[in-house]
Amino acid sequence: MQHSKALTTAIGAAMMMIYGTAQAAPFASFDPRTMAMGGAGVAVGNAGSAPFFNPALLAATAAEDDFALELPIIGARFYDPDDFTDAMDNFQDSTVMEDLDSAITAFNAAPGDTTAMRTALSNLDGELIKLGSKPLQGELGAAMVVGIPSRKFGVAFSASGSATFGGIVNYKDSPIFATLDSDLTTLQGCIDAADYTNCQSLTYVDASGNVTFGTAADVESSVDVRGLILREVALSFSREVELGGQTFAVGVTPKYVNATVLDYTANVETSDDADFDGDDYTYDYSHFNMDLGIAKDYANGWRAGFVVKNLISQTYDTYRMNSATGQKEKTGNSIKTSPQARVGVSHQGKLYTLAADIDLTSNDPVGYEGKSRYVALGAEFNAWDWAQLRVGYRANTEDSNRNVWSAGIGLSPFGAHFDLAVSGNADEVGASMQLGFRF
Repeated sequence: MQHSKALTTAIGAAMMMIYGTAQAAPFASFDPRTMAMGGAGVAVGNAGSAPFFNPALLAATAAEDDFALELPIIGARFYDPDDFTDAMDNFQDSTVMEDLDSAITAFNAAPGDTTAMRTALSNLDGELIKLGSKPLQGELGAAMVVGIPSRKFGVAFSASGSATFGGIVNYKDSPIFATLDSDLTTLQGCIDAADYTNCQSLTYVDASGNVTFGTAADVESSVDVRGLILREVALSFSREVELGGQTFAVGVTPKYVNATVLDYTANVETSDDADFDGDDYTYDYSHFNMDLGIAKDYANGWRAGFVVKNLISQTYDTYRMNSATGQKEKTGNSIKTSPQARVGVSHQGKLYTLAADIDLTSNDPVGYEGKSRYVALGAEFNAWDWAQLRVGYRANTEDSNRNVWSAGIGLSPFGAHFDLAVSGNADEVGASMQLGFRF
């Protein structure tokens, strides 16, 4: 039991460093082997995936492994539970905003009945309510790795880029529409009584009895998109060490990070205008960060692993251009990357590998969807070391709607390998591929 106690002590010490820092972007990678196995990678990996999941795996490697080149690794994942994109397209293709403008124009030209305006207002309100609180989330990623695994001293160079974004329609017009509807009711009373005394101080009716509401100027509902683009260049180091009479692999990944945050907002009617300038909504940061990992092999085919990614917390304040001053100003929003802790276990036989990972931190989203804390389960079946079949399941203990199944294949003849993975459910879909060489 000494080896188990030593590993538990090491994990406990690392957890003390991250206690109270639960906010972080979700733990994810586009390595297709890992994606196909439900996202489990902390205790099952190789020189090609170690920099992304657990640098200690560079030293917890088979004796015959000497070199790995992975180029490219690419993937994408999208989550659209309420058909945000279709709903947004349908709204912008509709005429509900124009209908209200037309009804107001017609009334001001020939005042009389406010029914058409109130009907158009009700239709617009209903369509915006349908759009409200529909989250959209997506991730894109690409990477390359050069790894030299070794129990004495493993090293890997990796470069990666990822973009994570979330979008939502922010419905803000309920008070505005209530005021306009009240004004139209009062205005109809003034018209019927031929007495405009009670209509002299209405919000959207001027002294002449004209309705002044205009959808382009007064509708405040918006499309909000928040995103984080990370570009990382890293060196991972690992070696075996003896602790309490037991041998462990320990690893560290110091990395240079360039981060771009996006905080975009636009009126629901004009959010896809061609004059959008991304520079007006982005801001750049650069800093160093670090990942730490531990792995322990057992004689009976079992392996345990533990990793803390992004050991140094970062807060990225978002900025937008102020058109009046020509300067970027803080929006009051921010995106945080905090330490992410994950523990994993795997068992490897001659023809199979089983793996499971558990997030120890609850991770906040970059955008507007819910939190995540993943449990990842996966299996790989190996046919004569040249073909692999993989299946997996990723459960989100914070939101069961984000539970996904996954599957993938690998072909690895003569040291070259090609891996492909897909994952998804009714609301989410992901895919990744990888080409590489291992000797």
